[in-house]
Amino acid sequence: NATRPDTTRFWPLYGAAVGLAVGLLDTALLYVLGVTMTAGSRDVMIPVSVLFTGGYGTFGYVVGRLLVARRQLREDSTTIVSQYEQLQAQDRQLAEAEKLASLGRMAAGVAHEVRNPLGVIRSSAMLLRETAAGSANPDTDKLCAFMVEEVDRLDAYIGAILDFARPLSVKQVAIELREVVDRAVALAAIHVEQRAVTVVGEAQAHGDADVLVAVVLGLLVNAAEATSADGLVTVSVQKVGNAGILRISDDGDGMTEDVARKVFEPFFTTKARGTGLGLAMAARVAQAHNGELSWDGAGLKGRGATFTLTLPAEQRRPERQQPARSVA
Repeated sequence: NATRPDTTRFWPLYGAAVGLAVGLLDTALLYVLGVTMTAGSRDVMIPVSVLFTGGYGTFGYVVGRLLVARRQLREDSTTIVSQYEQLQAQDRQLAEAEKLASLGRMAAGVAHEVRNPLGVIRSSAMLLRETAAGSANPDTDKLCAFMVEEVDRLDAYIGAILDFARPLSVKQVAIELREVVDRAVALAAIHVEQRAVTVVGEAQAHGDADVLVAVVLGLLVNAAEATSADGLVTVSVQKVGNAGILRISDDGDGMTEDVARKVFEPFFTTKARGTGLGLAMAARVAQAHNGELSWDGAGLKGRGATFTLTLPAEQRRPERQQPARSVA
């Protein structure tokens, strides 16, 4: 498309032309009115008219230059603000990268120092459970089972921290979002139980289907847990412009404003046994796809919540390539 030429540089000339025109008009008006100017016995009408007309032209030129300077200052101000915002975004990204790097180093050390003892504790508990089978004390089996369960939970938590700290990279291939949702719904069946899950719409996107299935699975489980035993969960898929949109809505109690502000922060959770990394990891996966994961308080029937996953419908190279991991 042809763009309009920038005529800003001609503004001083326009101003000078307008000033000269005003000066000439003023001179003509003086002649029409019969005004004369003399200095002693000498007629100075023409020199004075030329002087005033030149003054008008100069004034118009100066005004034009001032307007150009004012516009340039506005453009410079806009550029500076934009660059400042970009620098702030880069600083946040660097801080996040450093935080993740520190978390990765810490997680690696914790995994090395803790996982081996946890394995020993788990093996010992299993052996004790087998040895105590059929004993007169029925609490022994329960205590051993409790130990194994807690060790497995701690091991899963360490694994979630390691997964979150690792860099992400995702495949960018054409996928059907409806197929991703159907796979996630099948995997979530044990968590959804009696809750009604409705899936509507179809759309294509570019991304890593296996990684996205894990993200959608986590969102479905969260939605199911937020509703009552006979609650409703709706998944809608549609294409909007150059993006594939996936929305998961529930009819639960929703979230408070304080919880909503922190919902994507690492290690923040309202669950008694949650890691606080599920939604944070899901948001990172969305960003790795050049997409976005957002939250809206408007769920089903005017209550609950809606999580929206936006993915590019066309293949785009991500800014940073990172190995894909499943969502904890």
